[in-house]
Amino acid sequence: MPRSLKVKADSIDRVKQVVKQRGYLTQRSLAESAMLSLSTVSNFLNGKTVDFATFVELCNSLSLDWEAVADLGVSATLTSSLAEASSPVGEVSTRIDWGDAPDASRFYGRSETLRVGQRNNHPLT
Repeated sequence: MPRSLKVKADSIDRVKQVVKQRGYLTQRSLAESAMLSLSTVSNFLNGKTVDFATFVELCNSLSLDWEAVADLGVSATLTSSLAEASSPVGEVSTRIDWGDAPDASRFYGRSETLRVGQRNNHPLT
């Protein structure tokens, strides 16, 4: 299963229509109802990748079949990663793609770890 998903290009208009039909007048109202960040909802509604669980959660809250609207094809990120992996030894790629980075808008429980790291001047926190 992929870590992140996006709405298929040909389903974006349908998804936006369902959002309005469900009574969400703005992206912000959907974000507040789903307890997600506005940027996450905006990414979802504009066909950009969001965390898998978030994608499914948003589809469920809109009574959408997530598999029907998800772009399940091989992503450009995967293709470029495979191309980079097959590059000759010694070549270094400077490209960093954060497109499949997990959504951290609902990240809890690190406050103690961060406090300890700051006290100890740990460079990784």
